[in-house]
Amino acid sequence: MQKLLPPIPAFLLFLVLFSGLADIPFFTAFAAHPSLANLYITVFMWTPGLAALATRVLYNLPSESFGWNWPETRRMPLGYLLPLAYIVPVYLATWLLIPGSLQSSTFFSNGAKAAGFPAFPHAATLGLYLPVILTFGVLMRLPNTLGEEIGWRGFLLPQLTRRFGFSLAALITGSLWALWHYPMLAAFGFFTAPNAFARMLCFTLMVIALSFVIGWLRLKTESLWPCVLMHASHNAFLQVVFDPATDRNKTTLITTEFGAGLALTVGATALILWLRRLKQPLSSSSAG
Repeated sequence: MQKLLPPIPAFLLFLVLFSGLADIPFFTAFAAHPSLANLYITVFMWTPGLAALATRVLYNLPSESFGWNWPETRRMPLGYLLPLAYIVPVYLATWLLIPGSLQSSTFFSNGAKAAGFPAFPHAATLGLYLPVILTFGVLMRLPNTLGEEIGWRGFLLPQLTRRFGFSLAALITGSLWALWHYPMLAAFGFFTAPNAFARMLCFTLMVIALSFVIGWLRLKTESLWPCVLMHASHNAFLQVVFDPATDRNKTTLITTEFGAGLALTVGATALILWLRRLKQPLSSSSAG
């Protein structure tokens, strides 16, 4: 196989194979067993990582090229905080400009129930629920996001950057990353939901832009771990804090990963970081 395919096409072949193996059992069993959804998500999120690891073994690639080294301590918070730079403006503007879009009472009530103190919604949510979500909630998502990041930012982005420069590498990685999500989104009915085309377009643009943001972080820190943390923080902040606090019936085309809001703010963040890369090249191998 080494003589027939270079590492990048081999990775993509493994990715298609492993993703297909994850999809087929799920599609056949999900209708009868909806509880399999979380298991499917975990398996599917690990397919890029498994594809990258299979490629590494097949081609005897150096393990250090994946960015396993721990970054400088001061750089790790970037992975945790960067998502807030593009999430907070969208939701604050939405809550201020769209009457009734902030469903704070429901959020506090649900948070207090989850914390085990339903009689004290504000105290339990602010004092227990949110601190746990913002710490352990992020940590619990690290295993799944590690699976994705090994593939996208551990293997593919550095490989492409060495060949094409950072800009084209981030664009290609982001496009493949977005397309890779489509089978999973189809499984959960996103393509048949109202406004499917507009929402999928926003999602695709957001993921491509996010590829520049996480890609910048990967090359800036020369480590995979801030990317894993950023991916986990992005998911936790959106899925457990900001989206549940928002009435999505009133903000369908603005909020969530399928709204225009994040497509714009992630795009703006990507542009700012890309311009910084022009002023301060990330490394000799990442110019482009």
